[in-house]
Order: sequence, then C-alpha cells, then structure tokens
Amino acid sequence: MAFSKLQGKYSIETFIILNKTREEAWEVLKDFGNVYTWAPGVTESHLIGTVDSGVGMGRHCEIEGFGGIDEYVQEYEEGKGFMYDVSSLGPIDKFWSIWELDELDGARCRVKVTTSYNLRWGIFGRLMHKFVMRKRLEAALPGTLKSFKTRVDSGELYRPLKEIPVAA
Repeated sequence: MAFSKLQGKYSIETFIILNKTREEAWEVLKDFGNVYTWAPGVTESHLIGTVDSGVGMGRHCEIEGFGGIDEYVQEYEEGKGFMYDVSSLGPIDKFWSIWELDELDGARCRVKVTTSYNLRWGIFGRLMHKFVMRKRLEAALPGTLKSFKTRVDSGELYRPLKEIPVAA
C-alpha cells in the first residue's frame, strides 16, 4: 500500500536505519497511545476516542513547550505504517505525518517519516515559521527518530510506562 500524497505546502522528510526487523519495530510503533515512552518532546500521551487500532485511532499528546495536540490515524497498514493528521498548534495548521517501515534485510529495517503542513496567521505565521518553527521542526524530527531507534534497538524507554490502575 502506498500512502496518500500529503497536501501541505511545507514538508520535512527523514529516515533512520534500525538494527531490528520491521516486525520488531512495528511492535513499538503500533503502540500509538504510548508515544511518550520514547519521544523526547512528548511529555504525556494517551489514546482518545473509541478506536484502539487502525483507521480512526486517536491520541492526545502534550508537547513540551507548546501544549496539547490530538492526532488521528487516516490510513493504516498493519505491520508497515500509518498516516495521521494533527490538530493545529501555533502557526502550524493542517499537519500530516506518515511513518513507514521498510524491511532492508533479515536483521534491519528503515523507518521513514514524512511530514507536511500548512501555516495560518498570514504574514505573522510565515515569519514565525521562517525564523523559529521550521528550524525547530527540522531539528526535532531526527531527534525523535534517534529516540525511536534507541527504543526499538535496545528496548530502553525514554520515560517509564505509566501503570493503569485496575478497578477493584
């Protein structure tokens, strides 16, 4: 399955090679609600809505220094990746992200992330983007992928998994 072409005016794409199979990387990636355990900029995350897998699955994330966003999966291919949209944040509007896993050989895979977005707030938003936001996004995405690689390759968590209380 090829994911839809992202429609945003601006885009960023990067990838990293993992020393694990695509199936092993998928085990981490598909845990959509617990992204905070490996993504440094996400201080809190949890599933929202009634769908816990596939198209329609949603999560709420608290982003360090920015506030909260909601993300909903629009396209999903089990074991290979997904595309989700992200609620507006600051000058960024209509943000999409695709996470794709490709098997390289029997022991490694590649994760590629493509983001695409539009801006709001007219000239003010474009200036914020030019002088602040673009640089932050371009720096954050490779860092997030490095953390994902650490999580997949070593099993090490960036933040501990929170225990969910069990009703008595």
